[in-house]
Amino acid sequence: MNRFCQDCSAAFEVSAGDLEFYDRISPEINGRVAVIPPPARCPDCRQRRRLLWRNERHLYPDTCDLCGKSILSLYSPDKHQPVYCHECWWSDGWDAAAYGRNFDFSKSFSEQFRALQQDVPRLQLFAINNENSTYANHSSNNKNCYMGVAFGECEDCMYGHWVLHSHWTLDGLYLEHCEHCYECAYCEHCFQAFYSSYSRQLSDCLLCFECSQCESCIGCVQLRQKKNHILNRPASSDEVNRLRQTLLSSRTEFADFAAAFTSLRAQAPRRFAWTINCHNSSGSDLYSCKNAENCFNCRNLEDCRWMFDLGNNKDSADCYEHGWLVPSELNYQCHAGMAGYHLLFSSCCSYSRELLYCDLCADGCSNLFGCISLRRREHCVLNKQYSRENYHQLAAQIIAHMQNTGEWGEFFPPEAAPFGYQETPVDEYFPVSDSEAFRLNCRSSAFELPRPEAKRIILASTLPADIRAVDDEILDAAIECRDSKRLFRLTRQELKFYRNHGLPLPEIHPEARHRRRISLRPKRRILARTCNRCGTGVKSVFRAEDARQILCELCYQQHIFG
Repeated sequence: MNRFCQDCSAAFEVSAGDLEFYDRISPEINGRVAVIPPPARCPDCRQRRRLLWRNERHLYPDTCDLCGKSILSLYSPDKHQPVYCHECWWSDGWDAAAYGRNFDFSKSFSEQFRALQQDVPRLQLFAINNENSTYANHSSNNKNCYMGVAFGECEDCMYGHWVLHSHWTLDGLYLEHCEHCYECAYCEHCFQAFYSSYSRQLSDCLLCFECSQCESCIGCVQLRQKKNHILNRPASSDEVNRLRQTLLSSRTEFADFAAAFTSLRAQAPRRFAWTINCHNSSGSDLYSCKNAENCFNCRNLEDCRWMFDLGNNKDSADCYEHGWLVPSELNYQCHAGMAGYHLLFSSCCSYSRELLYCDLCADGCSNLFGCISLRRREHCVLNKQYSRENYHQLAAQIIAHMQNTGEWGEFFPPEAAPFGYQETPVDEYFPVSDSEAFRLNCRSSAFELPRPEAKRIILASTLPADIRAVDDEILDAAIECRDSKRLFRLTRQELKFYRNHGLPLPEIHPEARHRRRISLRPKRRILARTCNRCGTGVKSVFRAEDARQILCELCYQQHIFG
């Protein structure tokens, strides 16, 4: 079935498998199945709507509206949103059901849901079981972590996105089981790897790409089980150590060597997509997935489609960052949360089941419709409690009403999103002008944080190249970013990391560093290409201009192992 997107007019396909999935997850309400229709929007526009509900990196000073203490919050002061600290929100000192209200059939569902949003207190950040990790957002089970997004079971990690089971990493992107790593992306089980990507089991390596089980290698591409190599050529241990010291103490030498490494990497044929131990799956950065279609940065999926940045999901579709540490199943059009069963069109709901159009409901909720911030509740509509029989009767009537208004089967509209366009990751995937951003969801993104206080300002261009020349006074200064001119400061923990590993201080603001890492990954689109060696058709993430040679899995393995 071919359709045209209601938002951007792009053509997209709804397959027979999609239709069967929508039928299977359609909820049974009051003895009748409320059929979920095919989506009215293309995959990109569906993703855009979900991303608008996610503020990852913009944190604001705030005050808990219950206890009055100073907190960090996802909500800028101009949002006028009641916010509670973690202790208050999770406590029994209040009940979100007190904000319950009747459903008004003379108004749209979205209008009434937005009105409820304005009253119900929200959680300051999305963080669970963290210790001394105040600035870790959308993260859980971490210790001594700072300025991380989607950190899980990490310790002493700083400035990263999607870092799991790791220790002492800094500026990482999509890392798992890594230790003492810096400026790495898409790496697993690495120790003391710096400026490396798409690699596994590296030790004491610098500037490596698609390498595995390598030790003491610098500037190497697609090597396996090698030690003491420079630009893919054997070298002595002394040569490797001297070069490492030279590169990390001279920005000029590092830039020149990085250019040679980039040239070597550009000559290497590329695997059609980064998939490890996957069967019948399409997308990239997939691990241990089966029957996963159009999925990106996912782990342990089965029978899923259009899934992004998550793991441990089964029989689900169109979700972003849901269930990445705890298994989830039968979810559709969801943003964030974990341990969910049959959650539909919901955001940040966890350890719950059978929810429709809910936000921030957790801790054993079930059979809720249009509810916000409830815990351990069932059979509620707009936060109001009903009997089981009355709940199902009312839910059926609301679904019929939403079918008439065109709301049923679609995620929350952009104007219901709690954040401005440019406060969310949607600005990373679908950047637009300020005026277009405001038009899309009518929320301001213009609130600016005050400049960091410091005794002095240091231009990044004047920073010593050798970390040994940096004294503790740098902790009292603010550094002006080389590119964005924004000011940033170093923490003592961060400075210790640079000194321990002989790394130069960063010249770029943490946010600009994150944007730079994100920009290096391929677009999250699948293109039909052919293997340049055997002619087999493949579903690749690389456009012709991104990679000259694309190899299918078999030819890639032959290229690597001979």
